[in-house]
Amino acid sequence: MPTLVAVNAATTAADENLNLKLNPRPRARFFGEAEYVEKICRYRYGRGGYHPVHLADTLDQGRYRVIHKLGHGGFSTVWLCLNTEDARRPTYVAVKVLAAEDDREVDCRELRIGLHLRERLTGDQPFCLPLREFRLEGPNGTHICIVYPVRGPTLGSAMDVFAERQDCAGTVRRLLGQVATTLDILHKNGVCHGDLRPENVFIGLKSLDGLDVPAVYRILGEPDTHEVTLIRSDHTAESVPRYLVYPVHAPDISLSYLLPQVYIADFGESFFYEEESPRVTGIPRAYCAPEAVFDNISGPASDLWSLGCLFFETRLGCKIIEPADLLCRNDDEYILSLALILGRLPESWWARWQPRHEYFRPDDDGEYKDEDKDAAANYDEQRKGTHDRLKTQPGKLESFMPCGLKEPRSIREKIEVSCYSADFEGKELCKAQHMTAMEVSAMADLLKQLLRYVPGERISAEDAANHGWYQM
Repeated sequence: MPTLVAVNAATTAADENLNLKLNPRPRARFFGEAEYVEKICRYRYGRGGYHPVHLADTLDQGRYRVIHKLGHGGFSTVWLCLNTEDARRPTYVAVKVLAAEDDREVDCRELRIGLHLRERLTGDQPFCLPLREFRLEGPNGTHICIVYPVRGPTLGSAMDVFAERQDCAGTVRRLLGQVATTLDILHKNGVCHGDLRPENVFIGLKSLDGLDVPAVYRILGEPDTHEVTLIRSDHTAESVPRYLVYPVHAPDISLSYLLPQVYIADFGESFFYEEESPRVTGIPRAYCAPEAVFDNISGPASDLWSLGCLFFETRLGCKIIEPADLLCRNDDEYILSLALILGRLPESWWARWQPRHEYFRPDDDGEYKDEDKDAAANYDEQRKGTHDRLKTQPGKLESFMPCGLKEPRSIREKIEVSCYSADFEGKELCKAQHMTAMEVSAMADLLKQLLRYVPGERISAEDAANHGWYQM
């Protein structure tokens, strides 16, 4: 079988080098929509990959009927299903169908952590815990399927979801305070999450139970599909879905059905930090603590670093460690990004980072090589008042970046810069997020305590949960 190339959802014409193409979507709602469906390639749909799922399919011997898609990850797809056991009253669950090649130990870890938390905690807890599991035999192998209660959209969409609320920023801050509190509960029960990021935190949703399927569609929106066409017959048709399903679009959800409650989910990278040896998880670099990169270890303090990254991204809509977004993992870009915002690394890490001299002056205690020294010295003075001035008078990008400074040099400056966005030409500046100077200071204070290089110097989840930023 020839190697397949990933095809994105914008593909409209066949390519002789591709086995598959996607037909045009009937209606497009947002730019970059290809990111919202899984890739079509041998490594996703093929032996050891995803199971092809279609709307109205039944799972677990007919117990669950698929009615919508909730999302997908690198090793699973997640579906909203109608539980057909009770014909008198409709009930709904989320079914996570893991890739067939996914490691059994990892799969069992997600179930084991969930069972541990369910046994230790009572009442309605802020975690998305499994209800049961079953196995699914398909053309691509045997898949572990985990059944969960239905939750709302991810925290990553929180700003868009609550945009209609008068106090959108306040709502989001309070949700983030709940994330810190929930992480504190997790740590106090001996669990390190290992993959804390906006995609693994969900907002609450009122129960859909008792509603028929058309009523559910009125709340969540009807599913959109995108047909998949086989170009050559050397790829097994049974291993590929006939069409891709776009997940529930968060802004389409009826606001009256959303609850101001968060649930931490996805324990596939989690471990019992008091019982197991320190380990490295698969968390993306954008949320990864530096000790995982330099020392190949992670623990509760690594979750706290991730928490700081999650706070920044959810509140401001962009990542604080931006080079980690590169398609190829590039640790030099990651380390450089850290040093620009947080300053020189601890000596043991700094000495081991061989390319440091390509970016920094070795004779200037780690000063950025391309930065104009006089401009840097005058930056604070020239920046004074810029934030307040631009609140009412959006201007040229050059005026916000005095002396041609290319990068913010602190957490506070990163927050301030991220409140604004430029047009496509990079000249006109407009306000993207409203933050008072007081909130900027409070948020910077919290992030400085979470994004410390030395793990032992980071504040605990309990201390983070008690910070004043959430109540501003």
